Amino acid sequence: MDDDDRLPTISGHDVIMAYDDGQTSFIGRESERPCCTCFPWCRYTLFVLNFLVWSAGVTMIGLGTWALVNSSGLALFESLLTEPSWLLIGTGVVMLAVGVFGCAGALRLNIICLRVFMVLVITVFVLQLVLAAVIFFLMDDIQLKMLGVLKVAVTNYERDLDEQRDIALDYLQREFSCCGGSSYSDWDANRYYNCNISAPPSRCGVPSSCCIKSRDEHCGFGIRSEKEDYMNSVIHTDGCIVSIMRIFKNNVIIIASLAFSICAVEVVCLLLANILSKYVLVHRKVLK
Repeated sequence: MDDDDRLPTISGHDVIMAYDDGQTSFIGRESERPCCTCFPWCRYTLFVLNFLVWSAGVTMIGLGTWALVNSSGLALFESLLTEPSWLLIGTGVVMLAVGVFGCAGALRLNIICLRVFMVLVITVFVLQLVLAAVIFFLMDDIQLKMLGVLKVAVTNYERDLDEQRDIALDYLQREFSCCGGSSYSDWDANRYYNCNISAPPSRCGVPSSCCIKSRDEHCGFGIRSEKEDYMNSVIHTDGCIVSIMRIFKNNVIIIASLAFSICAVEVVCLLLANILSKYVLVHRKVLK
């Protein structure tokens, strides 16, 4: 009997086909072949990977929601975070759908679910590439907008009774060990900390949230008129935009590795779904 007379099926057994005057008929099954025994592994691996995708979708929805309602340091960039937060939530919803269709297709061997899953995976993959390109090319623009927000917050600090903005700026300076937007000298634009004002004690100073150790309300007063060595020992001199970008650059390898891992999982899921869908189609032909 030729190998062409054997047809691999979902069960992992070969179906033996007989040919008579152009007619094909089913005779029986032969033992498992090694190439077909991988089917259960494909099926359950796809299920596990899609469960991880589903979990990642839930996490992204949670992060996006948190960014929208967060009232601490990120509130300072609320105008810049609104659209990315909704984009994060939307991506999370799509990943939830990917996970659901992938799990359903793997468990029930539903050809429709598998095909919808493959279309969604390809769509998400392309969107991720586009999003990465947009972030890369707009990084300088995003940085400039963040710097503009910080400088406005510094200039209006304690001036227009916007307590939430002042709290957010203080939180940002403490958490990121920074002072001002681009540097501590930005505080010269504030009417209460300007070196030109004659009224003490805040003249030529910075808020206490810029101080390295002390949380005394007056620890930063007059500090910008001191010698640089002493000033560096009392307050943080790097601007907040500098600190934020430094943290991003220090973790860029981790971020890139995570992004690569997600793309790799998507490619593996796509390949496994394609294998399963082909086996399902072969199985249906045999049953007919």
